[in-house]
Amino acid sequence: MILNLFLFFDTVFQSQESNSFDWFRLLEILSTLSVGGAALYFTYLQYSNQEVKKNILKMQLEAVSKLVQELQETIFAFTMEFVNETDGDGELGVIYFHEIGQASLRNDYQAALSNKNFYISSDCLHRTKFVSFHSNPFLPKSIADKLKIFSDINYAASSIGKPEGNFVILMTMDELRDKNPTEITNSYKLIDPHYRTLENYFDSIIQVKYAIRFWCAEFKVKNMNI
Repeated sequence: MILNLFLFFDTVFQSQESNSFDWFRLLEILSTLSVGGAALYFTYLQYSNQEVKKNILKMQLEAVSKLVQELQETIFAFTMEFVNETDGDGELGVIYFHEIGQASLRNDYQAALSNKNFYISSDCLHRTKFVSFHSNPFLPKSIADKLKIFSDINYAASSIGKPEGNFVILMTMDELRDKNPTEITNSYKLIDPHYRTLENYFDSIIQVKYAIRFWCAEFKVKNMNI
């Protein structure tokens, strides 16, 4: 294209010396310049688009990495309380995020996981940090949709008081450290039919894990320890 530009000026100078102007030659050179300029412009656009995609993907990876880190630091605690003292003093369980997939395999958790008299503490429902990631604009939608489920759960405010039958409370590890589980009265009864038990709730967390794995696999990131 630069060569054609030189040829253009050479043609002009020669035309001026011969007192004639080769309009056909001028149009030919201008046409070549236009095509070359357009090609250069589209090449620039393509490069810019690739850079934008790379930057967005980088921010998505950062968002997913932060979510995984937050999930790995999440610890759930649950207690199964017995209404009748003859049934026992209650059962306590502590589960790390990476252990949730194996929770159903533990015989000592079976009664708590399947108990339909299921409550969740206020802190666990509203202050669990990983749930807030669903509003991150750079979190892949396939993962954000699985997280948003937790913020959309239907529940009814309830003071446990004297429930009928044995009951299970899911809480945060901080609550377990700060108070006796039987003192957690600021809790909610989940009325969403998909979350009638602790096992249902844990199943949704497992779906978040799968969503992260599937998204990472699209970019050849496999064998993640989550």
